[in-house]
Amino acid sequence: MSTAPSITYLDNVGGSQSMQVYKRLSYDLLDLAPGHSVLDVGCGIGDDARALAARVGARGKVTGVDKDLAMIAEAWRRNSSGNLPVEFCLGEAHKLEFGDGNFDACRSERLLQHLEHPGSALAEMVRVARPGGKIVIGEPDWDTLIVEAEDRRITRKIVDFICEKLVCNPDVGRKLRSAFLKAGLHQVRVAGVVVMLNDFNLAEQIWRLRSHSEMAREAGAISGAEHSRWISSLTSAQEAGSFFAACLGFVAVGAKRA
Repeated sequence: MSTAPSITYLDNVGGSQSMQVYKRLSYDLLDLAPGHSVLDVGCGIGDDARALAARVGARGKVTGVDKDLAMIAEAWRRNSSGNLPVEFCLGEAHKLEFGDGNFDACRSERLLQHLEHPGSALAEMVRVARPGGKIVIGEPDWDTLIVEAEDRRITRKIVDFICEKLVCNPDVGRKLRSAFLKAGLHQVRVAGVVVMLNDFNLAEQIWRLRSHSEMAREAGAISGAEHSRWISSLTSAQEAGSFFAACLGFVAVGAKRA
């Protein structure tokens, strides 16, 4: 059975060591206990939901929601053993089909950056959480993407193009604290994790450096010569064992007021 590119992408991202640190931090901040009910919004292939299910135990339950049918089907397939208290369903982050105060905790990761109205998705998570329940959201800040290349001006042009043209909310990570406070949450904290990679192939899988730079070239944000020079410097660094790239991610936590 062939694997869809988006599923392969999520596997590549989730398998990196830096992203594992990022994910575990979001799990820990939920402050879960056996018997808790958890909602994972934008659950994708369900790896995070299954990890959370292991924390809440047999008396708990984790519900994963995603708008992509292929993702939900893959999440169910990966949970075929059925030995974890987890379920997956289709749903929109802007309009969750659950009653008020339904979950002890709600989580999402790298979802708000893609949404036209991230505030409404956060409001929905707050609505379905029980009083005192934790809301945890993790998001990158694309403007902090750094790549060691021979010409930093080309890198800056490419990063600016990604932020202006390719990502709906590239700076949503830095806005999480104010968004949480605006949503009425209290005990709000924000932690930062630097995702660092020293392998060009992995960086391409996670940040799509080659394809994004190609899009920038096609749009005229960089010239063909600049594109060739930039990619050449990265491949040379990879061959020399000196490739380096990094991006800052934020994880925010807040509690719903009683």
